Amino acid sequence: MTTRKPAEVFPPGDTPREELEARAWAEAATARARAAIDLIEGWLAGDTGEQEATWDYLKTALDEDRLSDRPLFSRVG
Repeated sequence: MTTRKPAEVFPPGDTPREELEARAWAEAATARARAAIDLIEGWLAGDTGEQEATWDYLKTALDEDRLSDRPLFSRVG
């Protein structure tokens, strides 16, 4: 599979203006992609202790008011 560089998304136009617009669009697309990647990496690097505590609380809260006597989540661990 061939990967394209951002500037190659639109081939250079017939005029310098079209080429500049294509480059500007490609740079903006690259910036948006970088921002999305940074956001996802931030989520992945989050505090795992806080996430585990939140998950434990959520499991308990969901199991408290169930109509069934069976827990929604396993009580192991």
